[in-house]
Amino acid sequence: GQGVLCPEVGPRDLLQLADAMRSSYSRAAELLLPEVETQPVTVLEKFPEHVFRVALLRRLWGGTARFIFLRRDGLAVARSVARFVQAAWYGARDEKWRQLKDQLSKFFTPSGEFLAVLEAPTEPRKLLFARGLVEWALSVRAAAEAAGSDMLEISYEELTRDPSAVLEQVEAFLFASPPERGDVDTWARQTLRREPEAGLATAELEVLELLKGSGIDTFLAE
Repeated sequence: GQGVLCPEVGPRDLLQLADAMRSSYSRAAELLLPEVETQPVTVLEKFPEHVFRVALLRRLWGGTARFIFLRRDGLAVARSVARFVQAAWYGARDEKWRQLKDQLSKFFTPSGEFLAVLEAPTEPRKLLFARGLVEWALSVRAAAEAAGSDMLEISYEELTRDPSAVLEQVEAFLFASPPERGDVDTWARQTLRREPEAGLATAELEVLELLKGSGIDTFLAE
């Protein structure tokens, strides 16, 4: 992909982008941490779109970056996107969605009926759920393509079921000498809880029926 999801960056642009990002992070760290001049700073970002930019981020940070891919059930993700989505979710002038749709035709084979749902403003519930499924499937595919020793994949469902065990994996992945746990386990048990999902609505079942044979249905079944 190109553009918003994964821009084309030449060597000169890469240096300028790296300098701009370092400068931005340094200013933020100085505001938040007065001791930043004497302490190393680790930057943590949580942007779903970064899964499409792993190759670029690897180039930017010269092998020092670490990636954690949190994989969640596709139906739950699509429902969450449908509940949360605002105009800004898909970028200015829907640019992010246009790029997702371009990638959809490269990697999956959706039916004409499913493609029509993706652009059907008269059926917003179907539209948002279907777009959520597309974004989830493309993200899972991108993460699989980018997999490497600097990426850890963890399950959202496992994280909510046994947070202590999953957080131990994260610590071992990020730190040569894991820090003191403190009250992290207690916080995790109290905070990382999964609400039970309601049964599928008629509109959602109709979208899933249209997905059959697209390849996205195979991802959902894994």
